[in-house]
Amino acid sequence: MISSSTPAGGEGILYCQSCSPKITIINPMAYQCTEFSTIEDWTSGENTVIFNYTLANLAMFYVGYTDCCWVSLQNGGSSVDVSVMTMISTTAINRTGVMRINNSPVTSFSPITRLIQNCNYTITIPG
Repeated sequence: MISSSTPAGGEGILYCQSCSPKITIINPMAYQCTEFSTIEDWTSGENTVIFNYTLANLAMFYVGYTDCCWVSLQNGGSSVDVSVMTMISTTAINRTGVMRINNSPVTSFSPITRLIQNCNYTITIPG
């Protein structure tokens, strides 16, 4: 699966939250598998998305991803939807004498985070 250049079937929807009306960019998401566990039944991967949209008077807009559900909890409990949103700025800034818009957002982190039950957590996505 990892050595194949064919994108893995994905789940979830990538959408433009700031677009009016709200626009689905990709449904379902597909990705190039980079990690997986057959024992725990999960996969993780990456993808590049090119989104061309005329954003009249929008210097900043939000793009989000949503899917159902988290991996089932080992000790019970409900499995809920997961959502991630990022703000994209199209404002040109001066970088070494050249006006350019921001670089594409890139982040990565472990697909499995083990937590102790009955405790509160904030999971920070690096970026």
